[in-house]
Amino acid sequence: SPEKAGIRVDTPYGNVSFHQLSLGYQTMFAWITDIAWKLLKYNENSVSPLHEAAIIIVDEIDLHLHPIWQRRIREHLMQQFPNAQFIVTAHSPLMALSSLDANVVILRRSGDRTEIINDPYLVRGWRLDQLITSELFDLPSSRSPEVEKRRSEYEELMKRRNDLSNDEKERLEELRLLELNLPTASSPEDDRAMDIIRRAAKHLCSENEF
Repeated sequence: SPEKAGIRVDTPYGNVSFHQLSLGYQTMFAWITDIAWKLLKYNENSVSPLHEAAIIIVDEIDLHLHPIWQRRIREHLMQQFPNAQFIVTAHSPLMALSSLDANVVILRRSGDRTEIINDPYLVRGWRLDQLITSELFDLPSSRSPEVEKRRSEYEELMKRRNDLSNDEKERLEELRLLELNLPTASSPEDDRAMDIIRRAAKHLCSENEF
């Protein structure tokens, strides 16, 4: 029937037309179909054309992808096209984190040229916050700009801690307490556990003082 014409996709929300999919799904659907079509075209006599060798270049592979898909897409592509060599670009630390065992290269602008760094320093066990502050992304911190601004202010006051006004001393103590309450663990559960430990320690200190 006319209302069922074209490409239809079964989703958790029912059967929908292709144009009703999100831009991320549409884009990925399009270029993966294009890869499959090219492999079929150039390997007409192959029993398994999708398993033939190929070099496939994808620019900004992480574009429009949810973080979960950014972590999974490499594995899925290697399953569907096991003998293809993929050369991809990405700005996503999540994709880099799932590809630390691959041949990772950094492209960095240097004046009017592009500098290629072939062997960046990598550690396979890195956390995401360690990765984004590494040579791969060069971010100064994994914290928000607001937190970094507070830290800079705290460090500046600490340098002058022997020569502060009363207002500055109050501000220093305020910043110190904010710093102590920053999450430091690698998971929300660990952060909650640390919060309980801090509150218990504070309570014990109060009892001992009494």
